This record gives sequence, C-alpha cells and structure tokens, in this order.
Amino acid sequence: MRKFRLLLSSLVVALVGGAIVAPGASALPSGYYSVPYSDVLISHYHFPDGSTVSYDASYEDWSRDGFPTPSRAPVSYVKYPWSPSIYAVSFFDSGREDWYWTQLTYEQWQRAGAPRAQNAGWIEGSSFYRWASSAELFVEGPDGSIHKLTHGEWADSGFYPPTTQWSSGFYKYPWSSSIGYLYDTRSGAGWQISYAEWRNEGFPTPQTVSHVVGEEVWKSRYSPQLYLDSPIVGLWHPLTGPQWAALGYPSPRVY
Repeated sequence: MRKFRLLLSSLVVALVGGAIVAPGASALPSGYYSVPYSDVLISHYHFPDGSTVSYDASYEDWSRDGFPTPSRAPVSYVKYPWSPSIYAVSFFDSGREDWYWTQLTYEQWQRAGAPRAQNAGWIEGSSFYRWASSAELFVEGPDGSIHKLTHGEWADSGFYPPTTQWSSGFYKYPWSSSIGYLYDTRSGAGWQISYAEWRNEGFPTPQTVSHVVGEEVWKSRYSPQLYLDSPIVGLWHPLTGPQWAALGYPSPRVY
C-alpha cells in the first residue's frame, strides 16, 4: 500500500515554476485504474467515513471483483530541476490523503511516450533537513540526489518543515582548507572528508571553529615537531607555530 502522508494544507500542491500541479476539483470514483507507464492496476477505494486508499491491486483482487474494465488514471509527470529522475503522480482525490507516486525507470518513461516533466518543488519521499553547523537547507530526493536549497526553492516546496541533524555537521579550522564531518559533535567522532564527499552532500558550508571535541596535540620525545590529531585535518597533521598558537598552545602528549 502506498499512501500519501498527511501534511499541512499548504503542502497539498507541488509548486512548479509558478504553475501548480494539483488534483482535480473532485475525487475520482472507487474502482480500478490503469497507468500508461506500467501494467500495474491501481485499486482506489472510498471508505464510508470519507477516507480513501489507493494501492497496487493483485490479480486475485481484480479476479475476485469480476475483472472490471479499468479506467485510465490521470497522471502528471514531475521532476526536481537539479535531478534527471522523473516521477509520475496520480491524484485520486482533491484532498491530501491519496496521491499515488512512482519513480519511473527509463523504460517506463519511454512506455508512457517520453513525456516532458514539469519542475516540482516537492516530491513525496523527499527529506528536507539542515545540519547543526549551518542554517542552510538541503533536500534529498527519493533517488538519493542532494541539493542545497535557495529560499525560492524552499518556497516552491510550500516551506516544507525541515528536520535538524542536531549532533552532526561540517567544520573547519580558520587556518586550514580541510573540512571535517562530525557525526557526533558531543564526542568529536567523525573524519576529514574528501572533495567528492563534500560535493555529494551538496557542498554544505562548514562552520569555522577554533576547537572540536577530541582533538589532541602530540610530539615525539626526540623532536620538537608537533602533530594534531583531529577529525577536521586527519591524523598526524604537522602543526606550525601559528597553528599551535591558534589552538591556544595546548600541551602536547609525548610519545
């Protein structure tokens, strides 16, 4: 069963570049529906209390009901501007309870006639969030694509409420270009990330800090050279005098 999650009324529509992809003025009647991109049959049903449900019908369901001729489901095709993935959405009700979504494969898109998809501001299954290190907003689509949102793009989503990763974020020292990802800022657990990892996360702006939990300065008893172990710069980063000063001259551990 695939049901549209209950949302704030402002999120019932998906804004698409000034236009609105929205359900029709009235609910569709109960019954079986077909879609152009798949052999799947969708069973749409209205309960006596006014609620509705839409789900993939099995052959046994269709057989039990006497093989009724399915109606053609209304389908809109949408995508995020920053991702090539295309989604089909069918509005079986004018309310917010029963939109039917499918992320299309290339073959399904071709079968539907290679329709042009409209840009959407919100797609079911997306996660809107911010990191503890910044007020920037991100969205991860159902296809795994991650994008840093502008204010206008967030507005296009209906200002979908984000979650905050309270104990995770991206950090850097003022004297280094290295970026560290801390998945637990309370313990300092994390690692220095590569450019590819940063890019894959949508280029979150790191917060510049003087210290992180867990950093340690080391030196050999046989050398004056200092080294820093930190999730921001990695293990055994050789410290210069100014960098040690920026850290506040912490006493090194001798090995």
